[in-house]
Amino acid sequence: MVDLAALKGAPESATLELKGQPVETRRLVQSIQAGMNGNEPLVILIGAIEDTSGAFDPALVNPISFPLAVPGVGKPFPNLDKYELQVTDMLAAHTDGYRGGLVTFSLETVGGSGAQIISITVQPSPGRPHQNSQDHRHYCRDGRKTRPMKAAELEAAFAAKSAISAAGAPPADPRLSRMWPNPGDELRSSGADQFDPKGVVVADPASASEGAGLVRLRLLPEQPLDPPRSPTQLRQLCQDLGGLSFHGYRDGDSARNEFGYGMWFYHPGLTKDDPRGAGTVTQVFTDGEIAGIDTRLLQRGTVPWGIFPQTMTDAYDRYRTRLSVALGCAPPYRWIASLEGVRGHRIAYGGFSFEQSEPFVTDNVTIEGLDDGTAGAKEVLKPFLDAVLDAGGIAVS
Repeated sequence: MVDLAALKGAPESATLELKGQPVETRRLVQSIQAGMNGNEPLVILIGAIEDTSGAFDPALVNPISFPLAVPGVGKPFPNLDKYELQVTDMLAAHTDGYRGGLVTFSLETVGGSGAQIISITVQPSPGRPHQNSQDHRHYCRDGRKTRPMKAAELEAAFAAKSAISAAGAPPADPRLSRMWPNPGDELRSSGADQFDPKGVVVADPASASEGAGLVRLRLLPEQPLDPPRSPTQLRQLCQDLGGLSFHGYRDGDSARNEFGYGMWFYHPGLTKDDPRGAGTVTQVFTDGEIAGIDTRLLQRGTVPWGIFPQTMTDAYDRYRTRLSVALGCAPPYRWIASLEGVRGHRIAYGGFSFEQSEPFVTDNVTIEGLDDGTAGAKEVLKPFLDAVLDAGGIAVS
């Protein structure tokens, strides 16, 4: 909650932004990024109207109500949670070096009328400055405006970041570099989305690859392996796990570094020399984490519900069994499942091209949880599968 009384009479500044009504999400993301790149917390008030002097007056509001219509989004948001999810998902997808936990949404009641506005509190990021990955700009607040940083400002921001790192700030997790710089992006551009489950070339590859997204599944032991396994020891495990969506296939390229072993699996029926066949990456890290990335499942801009839940639970069972038996890690395990880059995708019933849901209005769907080892994979992943259905506007039974 924000102390609106304390803000009365405050002009727009580096710490306060007033928006009289909801704006396009991309513009709101730029404002939030500017707050993350600042030195003090930024409060954004949606529904607040400045007075004649340009200052905030709680008596002057454009009340917010739900369902909430937002420019550029076809379907109104039923509540604040859904709106927050859409904004933060886009923020995470389009902020280089994004860190969660910096942005808080709240509904604020103003005056005695019971009118409500939305407050968004943005904390400065320890990893600033952050770049907007859509337009490759670094945003900041300049008085009443949000604008791209100038060259000198950006140079100073990076100099400050270097000074913080030199002073002993905790480094980013080096495992995030993985075996490939960004296997998800490489998979998206590999052409794997041009093939259906049987390996038949789609008649119109351009339409098939439009909006291609990826699936990510991670399983981590609560207690890292001690002693850690060497990458060489992890090679056979990685081969046994196979790809997330076609685990029976064994051929593919491999890579290793001091953090683990990874394998890029090729689509069945294609040779390893055909780059279009690459559709899934599996990685096993020396501390016990198992991670899978796959573009094949979402190859036609749909989530094929006829096979998707079973594919995910089968993969989760394989990961958990190998983590327990091959690596000797006892529960509990931390799991993270996500769809990424899926704005505009639809859920398809009965396969890849049957009845379809409403298009997703969010870029990412990410759910994580703790597995104590007592429930089956279907029950463990139910929160994630339910979230996917919800993103497609399908009632969860």
